[in-house]
Amino acid sequence: MDMTDSIAPKSDQLNADDLLAGPRTVQVEKVTEGAEDQPVNIHLAEFRGRPFRPSKSMRRVMVKVWGKESSAYIGKRMTLFRDPGITFGRDKVGGIRISHMSHISKRETLMLTVTRGRRAPYVVEPLPDGPPIITPEQADEIAAAIAKAADRAELDAIGAQLTTFDLAGHRGSLQGLWKSRAAELEASSNPGAKKDTAQTKPPTIRERLVAALVREGKTDEAEQLGYLSGEFKRAIKVLHDLTDAEAVEITDYLEGAQNQNQQ
Repeated sequence: MDMTDSIAPKSDQLNADDLLAGPRTVQVEKVTEGAEDQPVNIHLAEFRGRPFRPSKSMRRVMVKVWGKESSAYIGKRMTLFRDPGITFGRDKVGGIRISHMSHISKRETLMLTVTRGRRAPYVVEPLPDGPPIITPEQADEIAAAIAKAADRAELDAIGAQLTTFDLAGHRGSLQGLWKSRAAELEASSNPGAKKDTAQTKPPTIRERLVAALVREGKTDEAEQLGYLSGEFKRAIKVLHDLTDAEAVEITDYLEGAQNQNQQ
């Protein structure tokens, strides 16, 4: 029996190791009831399909700051970080904590249990207002506009529009599509000119892959990774989980099918 799968982090939830690169500010989409050992699922715009399942301490923080009704959490934001000092039994295993929360005007402090019989103050800072998180419908509209952009000025205007949103899970796909369209417009506007490779680098294979996936209607990053996981029969959590050969293979397949459909 291969034990590899049994020690991998759960892919159906947000894990502390997902925050190794640093804290992430997230927005609550909905709250649902979970299992007995993890009774609350906080569904996040940035991690669709992988809810945050807060510990009892963090649930106490949320109730203290946002109130007891979870329906009031929808649309609110918080910053999550990995605390390597969280223990399970005697072992330090790391866990997810909340450092900042929106919709509060001042620092909130509450007493949380640190170890059996000992409590300590826990501080949550106010989270400043940020740009609105893009909706799937808005992402689809912008993706279509990028694909139809007739010139660089129109494409730059769309790029400026993107900066007014928190792109969340759509960031990679929309940025990849924008870069791909920019390269296409550059090539068509200077067909006979010698290209300055420092300024007009062709899109990378992964940028081409994202653009091809968007043309297939897969604008959400989670949806894209789910599709790739199904194609390669293993968990693909980020595009760089694909080897270069795999990225070329799936990109050529998608682009070839799309070119045939256009003929």
